[in-house]
Amino acid sequence: PGALAGALHEQEQGAVAAGGRVSAEEIVATCMRKENVMHLDQAGHGVSEGATLRLMGKPRLMSSAVTDNRVEATLLSEDGTRWGECQYGRRPDNGVKHTMSVYPTDVSFPRHVVSGVPAYEAPYVNDPRLEGTATVSVPDFETPCVSPLTDEERWAVDAKCPQFTMHWNDRRPADVAAVRVTTPDGVRSWADVRRGYLSFTYTGRMTPKIAAQVAAGEAPGAQRVVFYDKEGNVLVDDRHPGHLPQDGSISIGNFPSLAWWTKVKS
Repeated sequence: PGALAGALHEQEQGAVAAGGRVSAEEIVATCMRKENVMHLDQAGHGVSEGATLRLMGKPRLMSSAVTDNRVEATLLSEDGTRWGECQYGRRPDNGVKHTMSVYPTDVSFPRHVVSGVPAYEAPYVNDPRLEGTATVSVPDFETPCVSPLTDEERWAVDAKCPQFTMHWNDRRPADVAAVRVTTPDGVRSWADVRRGYLSFTYTGRMTPKIAAQVAAGEAPGAQRVVFYDKEGNVLVDDRHPGHLPQDGSISIGNFPSLAWWTKVKS
């Protein structure tokens, strides 16, 4: 915890890492290009590039994760009222969808003690304040191989792909200062996190076990996700990310995603 706390302090005080091979300026510029901007309003309709540019102004990079085939990033708008989660491919043949979803920054949830830990109420579908989201709340699984459209053919092609990728962009409460992900092959990796904004991507070799799951139409998820506070203390150690516990125990859902559009007040 002491070493982790020191590293977190340095990250908070300094610039967010941009993945080494791609600069923060290039990431922001690429995310703001027309082909990458996908902003949806409260009715679920797209708005123009100009409207999105007005919302974001001159954004700054909050978090980023870079591999050979993709970039994941979160951006904060110039005036702080909006944030975007962006992904784009680094190669034209890897099938990565170029998107950026823009959300308001004023989304929050009530504090709540869960299993003795100060956390938050998990959001519910029927929350009258919320309209929807386009962001997955757990690391997502893909293969970098371009697949056919039908499910059966896609599963077969993906299972034979020599690699798989995990990727995740999100924003969690600012309590979350570090995130460690154990991928389906058992490898533990760190996300890039700043004040709850997080980006993660990982490329691994396809193992026979993972390939068998993919061939059966299953998308292997992260084995484990751990959230830490700024002192390096564990906030939640979730061995079943993406599943809400039925026994009332804590999960990463109790430090919920803030990637929600809010309903317009009438």
